[in-house]
Formats: sequence, C-alpha cells, structure tokens
Amino acid sequence: MIQAAIFDMDGVLIDSQMLHYQADIAAIEKAGKKARLSDVSPYAGVTTRDRLTAYKNNFDLPQPLDTLLGWQIALLMDAFHREKLAPIDGIPALLAHIKKLNLKTAVASSSSHALIELVLAKTGLAAFFDELVSGENVKRGKPAPDVFLRAAETLGVPPENCVVIEDSPSGIEAAKNAGMLCVAYRGPDAPDENRAGAARKHTPFSAADYVITRYEECYGLFA
Repeated sequence: MIQAAIFDMDGVLIDSQMLHYQADIAAIEKAGKKARLSDVSPYAGVTTRDRLTAYKNNFDLPQPLDTLLGWQIALLMDAFHREKLAPIDGIPALLAHIKKLNLKTAVASSSSHALIELVLAKTGLAAFFDELVSGENVKRGKPAPDVFLRAAETLGVPPENCVVIEDSPSGIEAAKNAGMLCVAYRGPDAPDENRAGAARKHTPFSAADYVITRYEECYGLFA
C-alpha cells in the first residue's frame, strides 16, 4: 500500500536540468578547461560534490574541490534566481490529487537545501510537501539509496510503502536500492537509452517499475 510519494526535483518537478549542465560547464571553463554538454550530461542526478569530483579528475583541474564547488553553486543559484521557473505540466494537479488522498510527500534531491527551497518558492509548490531532503543531508549520493531512505524516515513511512518519481539513471537506481516502487518520468527532452547510461553502464529507465511520459498516467498508483 502506497503511503508516501517522494519526488526528485530537477527534471521531475521542473524542467531545469539544462541549467545544471550549463553551470557545470561554466565552472569547468572558469577552471581553464573547455567542456561540452556530452561531458556533463551523464552525471544527471549525481550530487554536486560527486559531479565536481569527477570533473576535477576527468579534466585534471588544478583548483581545490571546494573552490570548484563554490563556483558551481554561485553560478547555479544565479541562474535559478534569474530564470522564470514553472512546474512541469501535470505536476500541480498530481500533487493536489496525492494530498487529497492524505498521502505524505517529500522532495528528495541531490541539489542543495537552498536551491530546493528557492525552486519550491518560485513555483508555488512548497505547500504540497511535508519534508525536504537534500544530498547535503546524507553521506552517500545517488545511486546509493541514502537520500530516499532519509526521506522515508523523516516521513515515518516504511520504504516498501513509498513510491519515488525520478528521471535520471542514478535516481532510478537509488530508488530501487532503497526498496521502493519507482516511476520513471520520461520527459520530452529525455536522453536516449544508450547515451544517458554511458556513465553508469546501464540504461536509465530499464530498472523502473513504471515508465510514464505524462503525469496523468500514474494517477492509478495513488487511487
């Protein structure tokens, strides 16, 4: 029985993944190296620290990791402040449906608390969520299950009674590692199976229990 719905943020609540890619590329280029979208897109859903650690190694960046993190976070927050953010089509109605059923809800994102709170405030979605869990709150990032297990714990719901809505390879894997039902949202800009799985050596949606292209398709899970 589903008692709680746990949502990733980027690519699930809002179409913001490109802003993350652009901030990552800008941080790498500020460090003195040229980067392309194909260099950063395989790391969708991975925590900022883990992503920047990978870039530091991949590009042999001389700056300390904390310096790179500071640049990326500043670039990203600036972009999110400037952008007019809106929920993905179908999200407000789905959240209203879930809350009408008195199910618990959480955001569990690799993004920082500050960014999650900014997004929810700008999109008007804050009132729909009982708990917010950031990659900052856990030791291991996705595909480890920690962020989803922490969300279930804060909600007071057993993992097996939670459903996760995700869109990235690492997030889908994390949800399944947590023992949760997983719905993979394939948006219009979703990468193809082979390219998206390149960094993780698996395809992004194959491990999910359900794959949807519109949020109306998963109403039955919460009936």
